[in-house]
Amino acid sequence: MLSPAGALVEAFARADLLVVGAHRPGHPPGARPGRITHAVLQHAQSPVAVVPRR
Repeated sequence: MLSPAGALVEAFARADLLVVGAHRPGHPPGARPGRITHAVLQHAQSPVAVVPRR
């Protein structure tokens, strides 16, 4: 069974762009990404856009 990050990376291996949300309550904008977002950023084969929640 794949991890959530592994499933995203595998599912979007040939995508033009992978968009992930950034929602970490209590953390200021620009803080380090969560573990899934971090893993996707490290392993994705396509560009990744991290969109913060307002």
